[in-house]
Amino acid sequence: MNAMPVSDPTSVEQLRRANASLAEENRLLREQLGRARDRRSSVERELEQERDFVSAILQSTNALIVVTDTDGRIVRFNRAAERASGLDAQQVLGKSVTQLGLIPDQELSGVSSALTAVLEGGQLQPHENRWRHRDGSERTVEWINVPLLDEQGNPAFVLGSGIDVTQRIDAQIRERDQLAEIAQLHRAHTAGELAAVLAHEINQPLAAITSYSSAGILGSANGENVVARNLQLFEKIADAAVRAGRVVRDLRAFVSRAPIEVGPIEFSGPLNVCVELLEAYARRFGVRIEVDRSYLPRIVADPIQVQHILVNLVRNGIEAIIGAGQQNGVVRISVERHDNMARITIQDTGPGIGEEDLAQLYQPFFSSKLEGLGMGFRISRTLAAANGGRIIAELHAPGAIFRVLLPLET
Repeated sequence: MNAMPVSDPTSVEQLRRANASLAEENRLLREQLGRARDRRSSVERELEQERDFVSAILQSTNALIVVTDTDGRIVRFNRAAERASGLDAQQVLGKSVTQLGLIPDQELSGVSSALTAVLEGGQLQPHENRWRHRDGSERTVEWINVPLLDEQGNPAFVLGSGIDVTQRIDAQIRERDQLAEIAQLHRAHTAGELAAVLAHEINQPLAAITSYSSAGILGSANGENVVARNLQLFEKIADAAVRAGRVVRDLRAFVSRAPIEVGPIEFSGPLNVCVELLEAYARRFGVRIEVDRSYLPRIVADPIQVQHILVNLVRNGIEAIIGAGQQNGVVRISVERHDNMARITIQDTGPGIGEEDLAQLYQPFFSSKLEGLGMGFRISRTLAAANGGRIIAELHAPGAIFRVLLPLET
């Protein structure tokens, strides 16, 4: 019977140590894996909490949030968008905005261009369009569109954040309509005060027409050879009729309820109407209206409102001269370019504007005239602002200076 071999004590000890080391490594590895799992779970919980947090913000905000992929399909639609459209998020996910009828047909190309600009330029793109509810009503929404980028930095989605500005737009329209109504009433009041002078201006050409016609009839009755003479009379009659018609036309335009139409116009148009309406009034009191016509640009404004501004300021200059009892007073109108604006200067030879008057000039119902309403300058300032301009009254004596700035046509 053979004896069993005896193990080498050194080898046994080495094996034991190797096993112990391996066990320790396994333990450490399990601990590392456990910590990694814990960290992963923690990160997942944090990500989930962050997603919930972001989702809560998107769902609770009053802003419309719409996220689309690069093909325009909706991937996110918050509650504000649901309320504004009358559609549930589940009804719109995966569909394009154009399929859902949310945008009026005439605005689809503009919306498409705005989204394309975001994807191609990768920049924030503002946009405004109408948004249609499924009940047929429409709102005006102001959008800010931004790209959401993938790991390579390429646009993967477009996030649109929209604010319903319907009430603001409606308020602006109401304010504009109210301004137009007040301005029209003020023009009618001004025209009423000028009526006697304008009637006199019309009577003059009418009297001339009567006189020239009578002379022509009398000459014909006497059998005179009056062909050449009557030709001259007919020309004078035509000139007088045109003059009367021009006065009536300008007065009608000044008090008209024409809709506000801001656009490029020749400044000479409103200027000529202002001079036509006030020249006779000024002449009656020995005041001259002088116009520097060396620079009469095209501006962007509503012609009737510009007429109103000019008539108010020029008339104020005339009445300042009258009130001061001056003889041979002058109101001068000139225009110059100031940056991208036309700067119209109206200066009179009256007593001017003192510090006390300048401080009160911007207050409603202030007037230095005994029977003044105190609304002319205030209305003029509001009209100038509505046309993208402003009016500046300068501290100056003698001779008041008003400067009207209105946008030039670019």
